[in-house]
Amino acid sequence: MPELRRVAPSASDSAFHLQTASARTLLRVKSWAAERTGAAPLVLAASRLPDAVGPVIEGPPRVLCTGPGEWLMVHPPGIDVPHLRNVVAPELTAQNLALVDLTDGLVVFEVSGSAVRDVLSKSSGLNFHPRRFGTGHCARTRFAQIPVVIDCTQDSGVFELYAPRSYAQYLKDWLSDASVEFAQNV
Repeated sequence: MPELRRVAPSASDSAFHLQTASARTLLRVKSWAAERTGAAPLVLAASRLPDAVGPVIEGPPRVLCTGPGEWLMVHPPGIDVPHLRNVVAPELTAQNLALVDLTDGLVVFEVSGSAVRDVLSKSSGLNFHPRRFGTGHCARTRFAQIPVVIDCTQDSGVFELYAPRSYAQYLKDWLSDASVEFAQNV
């Protein structure tokens, strides 16, 4: 997929920027165990998996809790997933976890700028105010009518959006249209 251009009409406009994020390996971890009340925290490949929905554990890997018993592990590119799966197989079995490689199935967009929270608010019921959705917080939601995981990577207004690759062009176009009102007139 070709790199995306910035949405803003000029280099001096910092209201909203959209670009594909750098390459990375994306793994979905799912727990098939019944409710885990009072159980010890889950650990996979020396990474603790958050118990509550929404927190992010910095890494590598960066671990996003996207739902009850579901996590998205964001690794640097080049992880040998089959080897990792073999290494952690005993941990997966012992903790009733499944591991799925989503690297080729998801596209990751990075959005930023002074109007990023306003643009994101246009198509989601989430509250993007910095006190409610700051660094270290993520959410899985319907965004512009598609399933998206949103991760706040910097309080200054930098977010990563993880979406099914088949919706990449639609999401790019939607974000471009939603940001038009914030572009500065030259």
